[in-house]
Amino acid sequence: MSHSGHMEAFFFQHGQSIFRIMSSVLLHEFLYQLSVCSEKAACIARHIRFMHTDFNSMIEKKQLDENHQHLNADYKTLADVIIQEVIKRDLRRIYPSLTNHIYGEEDGSLKLNSSDEKIIIDVTGTREDILNLLKKLFDNKSTQSIEALADIVASSSDITLSEQCKQSFEKIPNNISIDLSNIGIWIDPVDGTQQYINGIDGLVDLNTGIIQDGLSTALVLIGCFDLQNGRALLGVINRAFNEKLDEYRWKGLIYWGTALSNAKFNNLDDVYKRNQHNNQRVLLHGSVDVNTFDNILNDWTKMEVAGCGKNIF
Repeated sequence: MSHSGHMEAFFFQHGQSIFRIMSSVLLHEFLYQLSVCSEKAACIARHIRFMHTDFNSMIEKKQLDENHQHLNADYKTLADVIIQEVIKRDLRRIYPSLTNHIYGEEDGSLKLNSSDEKIIIDVTGTREDILNLLKKLFDNKSTQSIEALADIVASSSDITLSEQCKQSFEKIPNNISIDLSNIGIWIDPVDGTQQYINGIDGLVDLNTGIIQDGLSTALVLIGCFDLQNGRALLGVINRAFNEKLDEYRWKGLIYWGTALSNAKFNNLDDVYKRNQHNNQRVLLHGSVDVNTFDNILNDWTKMEVAGCGKNIF
């Protein structure tokens, strides 16, 4: 077994050797790496949102596709594109067998408002390459915040998870592995982009503790699915703006869960804040017709939450 944890198997057919990588890795280690990727993404999201440059110049209005017709408009920011490309790069380096199976919400480019130029966001080069790309995006400015962003994007080892998060993986037995050869990755780099752009602290419902809008509803999502049937297998959610430390600094929170046939685990008990109202039955919804709920019993609390889109939970 190589240092990356991949087991190589050779198959022979009609006298020809067919090489195939059987990517069997420990489940808790895989979740750990996904969580590290999500935390780096959260660091990028926080840094870009409060950079002392023109944040609004790094926003592109997108064409509404069939999955987003419920929105008045859809946008992507520099954070969306960089985060997606950084997660792709880092996962491909750690797990080469995933290289062709990582997908995402964005197309890997950003069109500048200043010049209408479409720039491909390539983060696979050196730190200097990444810095030059950022300078081009920021109209050849060279500031401390741009230098710091280049450091975060280029870094491969400076991300530290909380002790609580690291300890949560211990509930997964060491003998459970996952074969990555039939797994796809889907990345939504900033789910709740409009809330991210608005940049307000947000509203928390005091009766349930549910966050209804604001920066705390902007999430980094990394999901894994079965390539054969599309079934969700496991995922990580990083609430990049979970706790406000001061005017420009926030602390994040990671949620994870698995839904494998032999491994159903999550860390909700570690991160979920329970209170006397948590026994309420709450129906969360996005921008939907209120008549949709005519048949819902009155003992349900109905609450519109940013980021739900057209979904109901």
